[in-house]
Amino acid sequence: MLVATCIRKGLRLKAHRVVVVREEEDVIVAEIERIKQRRLRCSGCGGEVKHTAGRRPLRRWRDLRLRDRPLVLASQPYRVRCPRCGGRVERVPWAARWARVTTALARAVALLARKLSWAEVAAHFGLDWKTVAAIVREAAVAGLKLRRWRPLHVLGIDEVSRAKGQRYLTLVYDLERGCLVGAGDGRTRETIDAFFRWLGPRRARAIRVVCCDMWDPYVDAVRTHLPQATLVFDRFHLGQHLNRAVDTVRRWAWRQLTGAERPVVKRTRWLWLKNPWNLKPKVVSPDVVKKGIARETSR
Repeated sequence: MLVATCIRKGLRLKAHRVVVVREEEDVIVAEIERIKQRRLRCSGCGGEVKHTAGRRPLRRWRDLRLRDRPLVLASQPYRVRCPRCGGRVERVPWAARWARVTTALARAVALLARKLSWAEVAAHFGLDWKTVAAIVREAAVAGLKLRRWRPLHVLGIDEVSRAKGQRYLTLVYDLERGCLVGAGDGRTRETIDAFFRWLGPRRARAIRVVCCDMWDPYVDAVRTHLPQATLVFDRFHLGQHLNRAVDTVRRWAWRQLTGAERPVVKRTRWLWLKNPWNLKPKVVSPDVVKKGIARETSR
């Protein structure tokens, strides 16, 4: 089988053919031309068109390697006159609109990016890491469009640090199924409002419980967009605030003691944060209880 025929069948070309395959420095270039009298498709609506109006300059697309040599597809796309969209450029069957890589290469990059870092994927295919990032972004958008939605009942909202300098991402989870539902840049009110606008009022009505931390923008957004939902604060932040309250009272009680009484409560900071069943017998001095520190701290 000729190399040109192999490339044509691999690309599943119907209205085009591979006219020549040549070597150019360290890459293999396959030139593609339109088969005469074959109808092209509009890049806007995808419908067949009869008339053309000139050609665009030569374009190149990176494809999967041919053995150990990079393969590049070269073609001059036609301008078509679509009765629905007007003047457009033809839709090429081997690549998406505005893409610089073929669909086959984009699919391979997206699959490998699930296992390796973007830099490793870029080095493997000989691409720039920004090209890999754009391919992964397009694959994620396409996957979200195909995802089947089930009713959401329990949501979890949290932020995660993604870089130095207080740069965060807001993540929204479906806690019933343990999967990520949405993500946004930053942890502002605008970020979480954008998620609820995307979710829509119809799907939002099914949500019954929302778990988040005590960050005010999250709390205000939940109360605005989900008035029927029960707001639950996570255990970590509740424990954090309770521990801070106990420590504040301990410092206040320390200031009430005289110099001779202070050695009794010295090195007891972590003692007040323990659960009662974890305390050892006689760990709290009777003098401390008599002075009222234990009573005030436990309050």
